[in-house]
Amino acid sequence: MGIFHSEDQHLHNGQAHSEYIPQAQLRFTSQRLSQEQAKHNSQATLTRADVATLVQQGNVLLAREKAEKLIQEDGFNDVLEVVEVELGVILERFQELEERRVIIDSIRFLDGLTRDPTEPCQVQPS
Repeated sequence: MGIFHSEDQHLHNGQAHSEYIPQAQLRFTSQRLSQEQAKHNSQATLTRADVATLVQQGNVLLAREKAEKLIQEDGFNDVLEVVEVELGVILERFQELEERRVIIDSIRFLDGLTRDPTEPCQVQPS
């Protein structure tokens, strides 16, 4: 259910809207990941400057602690970047499936298998 619970309930009333909920959630998540990465990069720039200042002032112990924390945060940011890329791949696959569904619906309509070209068909992922 998660943070999208109320939106899910509201949009599931219409079939056309409920088909696009996963894509919308993935796009939203991807945007949030980008924002978090930008926030981290901004903070990391400040921390690097702070570490340099601490080293110049001779406070090597505190500089080391901040540098170690920064390294851990950089690793976490790298993971966020990978997740964002993978979300992009998933969104591309959703688009491909939608294109296949439209093509199959058109073919079914042209072949006389259905009277209504807007009647959805179920496409099995390949």
